[in-house]
Amino acid sequence: MAPNFLSLPRELIDLCVDKLHENDNEESRTALRACSLVCRTLCHRSRSHLFRHISFSSQSTAKLIPRLHTLPEILGSTLETGIARYVKSFEIIIDSAAENASTDFSSLLRDPDGILCAIINALHGQGYGVRKFSLGINV
Repeated sequence: MAPNFLSLPRELIDLCVDKLHENDNEESRTALRACSLVCRTLCHRSRSHLFRHISFSSQSTAKLIPRLHTLPEILGSTLETGIARYVKSFEIIIDSAAENASTDFSSLLRDPDGILCAIINALHGQGYGVRKFSLGINV
């Protein structure tokens, strides 16, 4: 009978998942996503690599804001299912050479739904919190 994967020491399992993260390519990210769905033993370690840095970039806030509105729910569903505890770095970049880049950025800051506040609140909880939060315009 083949040995049970879960009978391996946790440190070895963690090293295997960490090794996948070292190879920063699409194939490794696909493998990490698969690991996050296999079992609880692999879930935490793989998610800590997958969601360590989240970046949103867009040409305009018209495309960006709808995407951001879904984020607080994803971040803070519950401690078990949410990903907020894994996020250490978060950035929003409006990448625009157009004349309206600063207007787009202002509209994001003045969003009547307060989406930035909701995101910041979702990224902090008891025992976890984002370490870096960036807003920027690339002109």
